Amino acid sequence: MTDPHLILHLGAPKCASSALQAALTARPDHSASTLDRPLRYVGCRHGRSGLRPFYGAAVRALGQRSVYGYLNWPNLSPETRPAALATGLTRALDRARSLRHVPILSSEGWLAHPGWFAEELKARGNPPVDAVVYLRPPVDWINAAWWQWGIWGAPSLDAWLDRGTPLYRFGPLLEAWAAIPNLRLHIRPTRPDAVADFAALYGITLPAPSVRNAAAPPSLTGFFLRNRQFRRTAHDTAAEFVFQRWCPMPDAARSWAVLPRHVHRLRPLVAETHKRITALLPEEEAALLFADSRWQSEAGYHDRIMSGPSRPHDPAALPDLRAALCSGIENVACELGKQVPAFPPALDEGASVQAWDASLSSMFETLLALDAIWRSGTIRRLITPLWPIRSR
Repeated sequence: MTDPHLILHLGAPKCASSALQAALTARPDHSASTLDRPLRYVGCRHGRSGLRPFYGAAVRALGQRSVYGYLNWPNLSPETRPAALATGLTRALDRARSLRHVPILSSEGWLAHPGWFAEELKARGNPPVDAVVYLRPPVDWINAAWWQWGIWGAPSLDAWLDRGTPLYRFGPLLEAWAAIPNLRLHIRPTRPDAVADFAALYGITLPAPSVRNAAAPPSLTGFFLRNRQFRRTAHDTAAEFVFQRWCPMPDAARSWAVLPRHVHRLRPLVAETHKRITALLPEEEAALLFADSRWQSEAGYHDRIMSGPSRPHDPAALPDLRAALCSGIENVACELGKQVPAFPPALDEGASVQAWDASLSSMFETLLALDAIWRSGTIRRLITPLWPIRSR
């Protein structure tokens, strides 16, 4: 297969997408790679005339302004109709053909839409395309997805699994993507480092990943569940990104909910997914993906399962959450050259969760306000070089 005319990063959700998008946003242009043409990461925003691609310095500046720290492409949704996405795709491909570069487009939601992309690529004569997907083992993904989305609307992991919607259905989706003519599908592991893996895949240099949309510590999830003004829905993650940007919690326990009965229930799904993906991949790439033993053995989960499920509403964990917020506020105030605001007084041992929430909410509001100032200051510093080269 010849060099691709287009590279699509498709996710998967909860599989290092934010980290890769942040790295590509920070360094979008790559004149040196394993391909004959330069690679350009293309961001996208809704504009007056539909979806508008952005390049180079504009990608970096808009990513720094974003609360998420990156620029990507929207998924198909009521806000982004198929015709609008098709127009944006056409604009990106026309620019690439005119200026002779290979565009990289990214949206973790696109993995769920192989049929739409099959029709769009067919209408364009099926140019050579690379589709890159990062995956984590099913049990690990189910646990992460529960804490990211499921816990916001279901009373338990069992109830969420009973609904059927969160099941790890990537196997059939990947088969549909692999069937698109002239499309080369790469299925890669998230461990040890998806950003470094993508860079090696195309011979480019990307900055080391920072923490982006990683699993929140149980205490933070519990705080958001009790204080919905900071995270109103499962997908309203802006405050979480701000916390991760400034508030280090390197020793926080990982959130865990999967119990032995869930592992047993998921065994058929794990086996089926392994079989489907093995049939799609060259032997070398399959060996790389399945080098993570958790694809074929449950031993990697035993210690975490035996320690029991996480307790998001444990008041004993709230002093550490307060300490992280203190550090975060100090960090962003230092970046801004501002005096560190006064913190609410520390609470005594045995204080109620309600008292903790009142204190922590005040601190969170301060953190969000300072972060907004920091991001707006970033865009002002870059505004002069941004607009004259936006269209290049």
